[in-house]
Amino acid sequence: MASSAVLSASSVPSRPPPLPPPVFDSLVHYAVFSNSTGKMEEGDLREVAGVLRLRGPCHLLVFGLGHETPLWSALNHGGRTVFVDENEYYVARVENLLFSDCRLAINDLPNQLYDVAWDVILVDGPKGFSATEPGRMSAIFTAAVMARSGGPGHVDVLVHDYDRKVEKLCSAEFLCLENLVVATRSLAHFRISGGPADEFCANQTDTASLSLPAGGEAAAS
Repeated sequence: MASSAVLSASSVPSRPPPLPPPVFDSLVHYAVFSNSTGKMEEGDLREVAGVLRLRGPCHLLVFGLGHETPLWSALNHGGRTVFVDENEYYVARVENLLFSDCRLAINDLPNQLYDVAWDVILVDGPKGFSATEPGRMSAIFTAAVMARSGGPGHVDVLVHDYDRKVEKLCSAEFLCLENLVVATRSLAHFRISGGPADEFCANQTDTASLSLPAGGEAAAS
């Protein structure tokens, strides 16, 4: 069983001014036109960057590590950025680690993560390409709980790979279509206001048109 790992990319007691616009725009430009395989589509990347431009420097929580990991940390310069991933090898390649004793599971995340009033939560992991991988159902649920219990104001929650059936179903169930701001082909942006952490969608029929794959299989593809 792989251990979960948490990487705090930046943490400061006060929030300085955001990055100068030319620097911010340059970072986004070079990320968009990078030749790296497996990177986010341009529309998805620009949507996340747009949220960080409006909210940053902020408290940013990211589930999953990928090609854009250094970019999110840089765009949130001066804020607090924390990455959570199920594979300690990938985290080790980025920076120092804080390991828990078991595979990424929502009940086993470090307690301090629940004490932070997150401004932005990006769900881009864990992986869910096969039945042996954890998938994003728990990450989406946790993002919904954290967003509702974060206090006054709203939390921007972004879900990548939203075009996959399980991600779309769980997002509709826990983040709620009534909170959907915009959706590209593979990224959904929800805006969640504070409220009871155990109450989700006001309209419980939102997910009626969504269904799991035939046979009730819940493995992400």
